[in-house]
Amino acid sequence: MTFMKIELDASKTANENAQAQFQKAKEAKEKKANLENEISEKKKQLQEEEKSQKSLSKEEKEIQKKRIRILEHKEWYQKFQSFHTSEGKIVIAGRDAQQNDQLFSKHLEEGDLFFHADVHGASAVILKKGTQANEQSLKEAAQFSVIYSSAWKGMLKVANTYYVDKDHVEKYSHGEYVPKGGFMIRGEKKYFKNTELKLIIGIERINNVEKLTYLPASFDLMHSPRHVLRKVILQPGETEKKQMASQIVKKLGAEEIELAEEQIIQMLPGNCEFA
Repeated sequence: MTFMKIELDASKTANENAQAQFQKAKEAKEKKANLENEISEKKKQLQEEEKSQKSLSKEEKEIQKKRIRILEHKEWYQKFQSFHTSEGKIVIAGRDAQQNDQLFSKHLEEGDLFFHADVHGASAVILKKGTQANEQSLKEAAQFSVIYSSAWKGMLKVANTYYVDKDHVEKYSHGEYVPKGGFMIRGEKKYFKNTELKLIIGIERINNVEKLTYLPASFDLMHSPRHVLRKVILQPGETEKKQMASQIVKKLGAEEIELAEEQIIQMLPGNCEFA
């Protein structure tokens, strides 16, 4: 014999307790019915998706395989603005004052070069192993530093930038800490004058997969092993980032790249136009 435990409320009459138990049973029955309906709907959706997958052509399945996911594994430097120069050196730039400080405290090492546009409000930019880099890598890093500076938002066409080695960058001035994102530069600065503010956004093929990429316009594509299939060149302008991203997707034919517009918005330094 099976017994069922029922909790009764002593403050209620027998009839009120009976009605309460009836209501609980009714609610439980409704929840069960709703759950069964949800399960049934999910099964239908899965069956429809399976049918849809089976009906895809070989070409369509191949396109699906090539779609890029933002949540793929990322290298440590990809949380910053970053690229590899045409000779393969890593360049990283802070996205904000906090990242500028992180670059200085955690990633600026002996043999690196520190770049900074000669304007108020610019990213800290590091060329890893920069003391061993060729002149072309220095030029590309210099252009990257003016692109991600207030010079872009100021609609400038050119700006000056400089670089120093690690030993000439400090966070203290006369014993006082420099504000977040700021630095003190000691000694001689080496300048790149009148550096153009032009940025490439393109589609690059890596391991048979097409991905969005961004590079300074001075990047030496001719002598680089990178396969940039299509590209546009941008400069400071008045078109807002979201609208520009939509135009770039169309120009590059990047509709099949997942979250393409969102990726491009992250790459853009500000409002812009096609150069």
